[in-house]
Amino acid sequence: MISQTLNIDCNKFLNLKQFKKGFFDLIIADPPYFSGPEKRMYYGQKVSSRKVKRIDYDVIDSWELPDLKWFNKVKQACDFLIIWGGNYFDFIGPVHATPRGKELDQWLIDHPVGWIVWDKCNGKSSFNDYELAWTNIDMPTVIYKFMWNGMNQGKNIFEGHVMQGNKKLNHRKIHPTEKPIFLYKWLLYKFAKPGFKILDTHLGSGSHRIAAYEMGFYFWGLEVNKTYFDKEELRFQRYLNKNISQLKIFA
Repeated sequence: MISQTLNIDCNKFLNLKQFKKGFFDLIIADPPYFSGPEKRMYYGQKVSSRKVKRIDYDVIDSWELPDLKWFNKVKQACDFLIIWGGNYFDFIGPVHATPRGKELDQWLIDHPVGWIVWDKCNGKSSFNDYELAWTNIDMPTVIYKFMWNGMNQGKNIFEGHVMQGNKKLNHRKIHPTEKPIFLYKWLLYKFAKPGFKILDTHLGSGSHRIAAYEMGFYFWGLEVNKTYFDKEELRFQRYLNKNISQLKIFA
C-alpha cells in the first residue's frame, strides 16, 4: 500500500509524464473556490456576526483557485472525479450558490444527478448547512449527513447525524477548510473499488489521507502550502504512532 504526499504545486505534479493518461482511478479534491485569503492572509472573518472570535489558523501565503487548465489535467490523469465546491467553477457548469436550509428541496429537483451533498447537521448554527461536490460518476445526486459544527461532531461513518457523546474524542481542526475523516471514508466506501489509486490535489489537513490509509487504498496527496503540509505530516505521523501503540497493547 502506498501513502505518498508531496509539498508541490498540483499543476507541476500533473505535468509529469508518468501521471498522465488515466494513471489514477479517482480524484477527490477540495480546492479553494473563492478569492480573498491570498490577499488578507487569513481565512474567513476574525470575529463572527455573533461577536465570537474565530480560530486563529496559520497565515495563508498560497491560495490559488483552480482553472480550466487544472480541470483538464485532472480529467486526463483520473477516470473519476469528485470536486468539492464544483458549483462555484464555471469550467464545470453554471455557477450557483450553495443552497441553505429549505432551499435544498428545490435545488435537488434542479440537480437530480451528478452531485454529492454533505449535510453538516448544523441545526440553528450560522454556518452553512451544506457543502456540494460535483462528480462525473454516473449516479443520482446523494446526501450524506455528518455533523461538523464546532464541538458538535458526528459519531461514526454510518451515524454521522448522531453527535459524538464524548467531547474528548472530538478532533481539533488544524486547517480552516478541514473536512472530517469519516466524510472521506464514506466517499471511498461509496465510490472507490478495491485497488483504486486515489489522488488529492489539495490535501490540506490530511483527513483524506488517513481515510484512504485505513481503507487500504493507494494514495497520493499534494499540498502547496509548506506550513499546512508540515502540519498534515505531523498529524499523520501521530496517527500512525497512536495506532502502533494500540496494536502493541492488543498484542
